Amino acid sequence: MSILLDIAYGAGLAAASPYLAFKLLTDRRWRGGVGQRFGRIPAREGDAPCVWFHGPSVGEILAAKPLVTMLKERMPEWDVAISTTTPEGRAQAEKRYGNHPFLFPMDLTCTVGRALDRIRPDCVVLMERDLWPNFLSLLGKRGIPVLVANGIVSESMVRRFRLLNRFFGGTGARRTLEEIAAFCVQSELYASRLEDLGLAREKICVTGSMKYDSLRDSFPPEKQAALRKLLQLEERDWLLVAGSTHPGEEQAVLDAFAKLRRKYDNLRLVIVPRHINRAAEVERAIAEKGYPSFRKTTLDAGGVEAGALKDAVVVVDTIGDLLGFYSIASAAFVGGSLTDRGGQNMLEPVALGVPTLFGPHVKNFQDSADLLLAADGAKTVRDTYELTVTLDFLRDNPVKSADMALRGREAVTSRRGATEKTLEKLLALLPIKHT
Repeated sequence: MSILLDIAYGAGLAAASPYLAFKLLTDRRWRGGVGQRFGRIPAREGDAPCVWFHGPSVGEILAAKPLVTMLKERMPEWDVAISTTTPEGRAQAEKRYGNHPFLFPMDLTCTVGRALDRIRPDCVVLMERDLWPNFLSLLGKRGIPVLVANGIVSESMVRRFRLLNRFFGGTGARRTLEEIAAFCVQSELYASRLEDLGLAREKICVTGSMKYDSLRDSFPPEKQAALRKLLQLEERDWLLVAGSTHPGEEQAVLDAFAKLRRKYDNLRLVIVPRHINRAAEVERAIAEKGYPSFRKTTLDAGGVEAGALKDAVVVVDTIGDLLGFYSIASAAFVGGSLTDRGGQNMLEPVALGVPTLFGPHVKNFQDSADLLLAADGAKTVRDTYELTVTLDFLRDNPVKSADMALRGREAVTSRRGATEKTLEKLLALLPIKHT
């Protein structure tokens, strides 16, 4: 299977080469770490046993943190290697782990083999759903156990595996999944999908979602104070943070903001686009509504006059600051949900006790949305009108707003504990005795 996959990957790379060349020439984020994608990663030093954790992007990197921390507490003599797929994920991994995270190699036999030779893992933990056939096959041949943590088995993943079956006589998916020693999934639905694909039930464990364990329910007061000072917030100000927004959503948020500003002159707005390279685009949308704007990098540099932000919208063009802004928000809108992007993580502001809104398109976070809505701990808004009306209600009814935030926070707390269950599965796979 590996030879056929290498041929297929090679054909795909050849077809995409003009686009890849363009991205390499025009986007420095693509140029950084090209060698690592071909398996040329720094060799791990020493002979200590090692667990390799892989999280495709920022969300998975953050979700892995409690599990990594628990493992290091139980097995301090073990090394931990961290990989990710995106530049944003690597930036967060550097911030959270600080142990030289690297970019995951392309799923070619030669690049995967080179990476394995340099990391020399004794066990591999894959976060959520990043399952690559060649990678898993080579791990199996080397006798390296694999655990999937916080597993998600989406309908699109099932379709991909069924396509794999077509190419390999109905056994491709099963052969790939058989390389996994333990598959810790978030729900019974995901477990049943794995069984339908041919994975033995004894390899499947329903742990719940680790994302509830990785959520922060507080933020350092001194950092909150610094952010309030940076934004020139006064005690009476009511701050809306629109986080992880996508094209089209900023306009809806700005329309709601403009309408509510006529009623509340102390309403403030911070927009945190999902991709910071859209900052200029967001600034143009703000200007079209007649408001001045400031980027966070400009505020960080200093020199902004006192009172200059009172009628301005702040655009966050830095990575890793969204949680801090959520922590000082009076209300939060979580993007990727008014337009059909599948949603973004609405649990982060809820866990911090912030009244939270999101749109109807949340298929990537449907279980989280269902949990919060069933507890009346968040609200769905379908368009600009509903966003405006709901924000007006929250602003005008602080007691009911606080009650919704409390119910959301309690719903999140009730789902914690998956990380401990996953750790026990992981410890059982490690090829030495543990305490």
